[in-house]
This record gives sequence, C-alpha cells and structure tokens, in this order.
Amino acid sequence: MSPGLLDGDVAGKKVTIKMWIDDYTGPGAFAKDRLVAPGSSPSIAVDNVIYPTWPDSTSSKAVINDDGSGEWTFTKLATTGPGGLPGTRSTVR
Repeated sequence: MSPGLLDGDVAGKKVTIKMWIDDYTGPGAFAKDRLVAPGSSPSIAVDNVIYPTWPDSTSSKAVINDDGSGEWTFTKLATTGPGGLPGTRSTVR
C-alpha cells in the first residue's frame, strides 16, 4: 500500500479509501497526525457509505514497508450524523 487513493471493488463491494501521509519521504510508521486527505479527514467508503476518521474518537496509524506494502489500521470510524458528528448506529469498530 502506498499513500493515496484506492477506488475499486473488494469482495463485491465498491471500496474507496482516501488517505495520504503528510510529508511522505519513504517507508516507516506514521501516527494519526500525519494522515491526511484533500478537503476532508482520511476515510474509507463502502458501497458509497463514508466512514471518516474523527479527531477525538478515532485511532489511526499507517505502516509502509520497504517493498511498498503496508497497512492502515483504525478504530471507531463513523458515518456523519446530524450536525456533522459521528452517527451512533453506524460506527465501524
């Protein structure tokens, strides 16, 4: 995984991931404060339901390996509810 945008099918679901690493210079571990997306928070969308990261409730970390593979781990993503806050019934853990 390299920092950027993924947009395609995964197991029959449309999946879009928006996550960049601010000032990316190569492999390593990157804390939540280095993960960004243009115009929004880093997010994953599954079948057009968007689950963004939230400043106070979401933990998030990316690891990029020397061979370009890696992972983005996160907890407590949530859909946007009334008032622009995470919804209580759509939280992904």
